[in-house]
Amino acid sequence: MIRSLTVSAVLAGSLAFSGAAQASVATFGCADAFSCTLEELFDGGGFVVNDLVIADWSLDFFDSGTADPDLSDIVVFADALTSNTAELFYDIGDNVDTLGQDFTELEWSFTVDDLYHHVQSA
Repeated sequence: MIRSLTVSAVLAGSLAFSGAAQASVATFGCADAFSCTLEELFDGGGFVVNDLVIADWSLDFFDSGTADPDLSDIVVFADALTSNTAELFYDIGDNVDTLGQDFTELEWSFTVDDLYHHVQSA
């Protein structure tokens, strides 16, 4: 049996920003100031990373075989190593169980906007 979780999400492109290289990261619509669960993101939450707004999350495809994983157990963190990048990290932790399933596949999309212009959808 293969135990895996396939995640299809891509954040591409970057913007040039003026200012310090220190990253500024905040959440909205999420219980934690620095991370969001997928459930919170699909319910309208998002991130502000420097001048980027990562929002409008949508679950596009979901196939989990026999049992649905709890989307509140999948945590997403945003960070920026420099002032012109945004990175997303996904932690499925120990609570997402694929036992008895051949696979779990989730695909989602989101938009990335700067504070003044629409950048792209991922």
